[in-house]
Amino acid sequence: MIVVMAPAPVAAAVIVVGSTHPEGLSRLLGGTTADQILHAAPCAVAVAPAGYAQRGPGSPSGVIGAAVDGGHETERVARIAAHVARGAKSELRLLTVVDTDFLAGPLNAGNLGYRSPLGTVRDAAKQALERAAAAAGPGVDVDCRTIEGPPVATLVAETRDLDLLVVGSRAYGELRRVVLGTVAGAVLRDAACPVLAIPRGVPEQLDASIESVARAAAR
Repeated sequence: MIVVMAPAPVAAAVIVVGSTHPEGLSRLLGGTTADQILHAAPCAVAVAPAGYAQRGPGSPSGVIGAAVDGGHETERVARIAAHVARGAKSELRLLTVVDTDFLAGPLNAGNLGYRSPLGTVRDAAKQALERAAAAAGPGVDVDCRTIEGPPVATLVAETRDLDLLVVGSRAYGELRRVVLGTVAGAVLRDAACPVLAIPRGVPEQLDASIESVARAAAR
């Protein structure tokens, strides 16, 4: 584990966690442990996938991803990812996941009213992406994607084509648990690329330091 220090009075900007053995990282981030790290951390948490340190230089994908959910952290996650993408001269890919299996349950139709649950959540996903794209600002190519399927498996699959994925640790927006929620811990564990999680409540004064670390992780 590496702790990246930030200027006083804040002790650290990012906690970087990695492992040379898959089972070691799984033990660290398995079950509720990942959620506890994200809840308790006063700074961002970055996780390198198993074997990351041993990888050759290779060719970067040239894509920085950001998973957004329409919650109050949507703009911040998009903004941080956009700054990293600009610094790395990469494309920014904004991702929102719609969990169609979750929406198929009969109780959800009542929760969302008389309108089609899937249509309602798709509209919320579109709005989340629009907000995120606006927050990203100029000077970066933005690809907005609404992807449907099981949130963990879908996001993990997306990480195969990314140099870095930026996520929030909680979903409080209209998409609720459909996008992130406790999914963030599982994505941290299984992602193919480094993942940067921004827990709720981390001071925004740390963002510049967080972005600097993230650019290095994106190689």
